[in-house]
Amino acid sequence: MRGCVYRLAVPHRHIDEHPHVVVVVSGNQCFVVPAYTPGKHSITEAINALERMGIPRDKACVELDNSKHISGHKEFKGHVACWFTYTAYWASKSVLEQKNYIGVMDEAGMEKIAQGILALADYKSELFSPKHLMQIRQWLRSSR
Repeated sequence: MRGCVYRLAVPHRHIDEHPHVVVVVSGNQCFVVPAYTPGKHSITEAINALERMGIPRDKACVELDNSKHISGHKEFKGHVACWFTYTAYWASKSVLEQKNYIGVMDEAGMEKIAQGILALADYKSELFSPKHLMQIRQWLRSSR
């Protein structure tokens, strides 16, 4: 399931319908990172607020061209997206499997997002569980 991309909204987290990629699977839970279109008002405001708090843009999000890194669904029109690692969250595998499947992200895109999470964790370690950071590090080592 790692690398699967779904289109979903998370109303209680104020996340409108956007692509979300599964980064880590742990039991029935998936660690998911949402994507937004760069330059849109809400993502720009969020990144600017984080920068005012001292968190650099390159630590809060990873920009990728989805048309180069996601394959599998003809209706999905990929473009450059900001994968907002700062707002990564846990979701139930069963809930994700009921959502609109977009496709799968390639290894290069997954590695960039994983490295972005680790860079943010180096900067703000309290945002992530050491256990799950270890899983990301192990996956990165094994993918090389």
